[in-house]
Amino acid sequence: MPQQQSGEILSVISSLPDDIAVLFIEHDIDLVFRFAERITVLVAGRILCEGTPPKLLRIPKCAAST
Repeated sequence: MPQQQSGEILSVISSLPDDIAVLFIEHDIDLVFRFAERITVLVAGRILCEGTPPKLLRIPKCAAST
């Protein structure tokens, strides 16, 4: 996704009320880590790991997939 588009998307998501959940499917992990409070990593349609961004970085199999 181009940088300008990702900035626009983050702006819209950030402006949503806190009680709104967002399902965001994206392969740019740096983009996802900038705003996500909780992440689920899928590989071949199966959950590899899930948790907060800092937690995922501490799980070797998840950190390797980022």
